[in-house]
Amino acid sequence: MPDRHHTKTYQELAMLLGQETADQLVTAYRGQELHIPPIKKLTNNHRLVLLLGDDVARRLCHYWGNTTLTLPMQLTKKLSSAMQAL
Repeated sequence: MPDRHHTKTYQELAMLLGQETADQLVTAYRGQELHIPPIKKLTNNHRLVLLLGDDVARRLCHYWGNTTLTLPMQLTKKLSSAMQAL
């Protein structure tokens, strides 16, 4: 049985979604487990569509659909930004 639980770093999320969208997702669900549905179960009133918009939510579901993501804490994002500034 494949592992359907993934811990994502801020950098992984930002690469796929863009930094602004990764910020939104991490701020909304920091440190939490978030189930990503398959695309076919994504509806206009799904919380990911409402937060990220339809196109980005579909992209997220395309890559990680039917998995549970453990999202990083906001602090992780801030530390990575500080490290890049150095």
